[in-house]
Amino acid sequence: MHIPVSLLTGLLAFCVSGLMAQSPWDRINLTGQEAKVIRITTCYAIGIQGHFALNRPDDLLVDGPVLQAELTTPENFEKLFETLGGEFFVGEFTGPVTQEFTLKGRLQPMPGVFAGFRMGKRMEWQTGISLFRVNWSGTFPYTVTPADGQPPYTNEGKLTATSEGVIADLALAAYFSESAFQPFIRAGIRGQFVVEQRSSAQLGTTSISRFTSPVQQTFQPFGGIGCRFRPTPRFAIDLGANFSRLPGMNWRPSAVLGSAALF
Repeated sequence: MHIPVSLLTGLLAFCVSGLMAQSPWDRINLTGQEAKVIRITTCYAIGIQGHFALNRPDDLLVDGPVLQAELTTPENFEKLFETLGGEFFVGEFTGPVTQEFTLKGRLQPMPGVFAGFRMGKRMEWQTGISLFRVNWSGTFPYTVTPADGQPPYTNEGKLTATSEGVIADLALAAYFSESAFQPFIRAGIRGQFVVEQRSSAQLGTTSISRFTSPVQQTFQPFGGIGCRFRPTPRFAIDLGANFSRLPGMNWRPSAVLGSAALF
């Protein structure tokens, strides 16, 4: 089927006249207030934050026979024999210990910094770095048989453990409002990196170093909710809660408080 030349000519003329009636494209700012095609709103946030655990870390257990073996290596036994003035063993006077000792822990507040990049009016990429420190402490009995022939006696020793490291987050947040109060939800990935771990057992005035790894390096998803309050266009306060794996414990909630400058 052949289309008349006059019809093609008329259609072409109609298209050209329509294009000529449009604004000159080379003079239009495609991302500004006068944009005709697309308008992109961007906002940057840089600030400080603190994470606060709402639960205690999991208990750290120390096996009695293992502790006895650590304290009675030739090097450690010599130090402790001199300090205590005689032979010793872990446990009560009635006999060597066969049980576990429990160390209670505490996760310190985790200070850090964060940055955000908002794409449009409702979505924001967020990244942050925080420092963590977990301390555990407990006691255990030990019995000393003095070398000078005095009666045996039982005393209390101290067990401590500490883990320190860095938490790094990358998340995407969705905001539900453009007002001064902006509720949001977020989800992302969290990396937990251990920098140092140390542990010791103290008998009398002598402290013996032990090897332990209560905190492991992990990569885990996490999620949270919160609200951003913007008292001014260039300043914001964030208050929220995350649900994630925290150092020294399994999945637990934590509170997050931060403030940021907006650009």
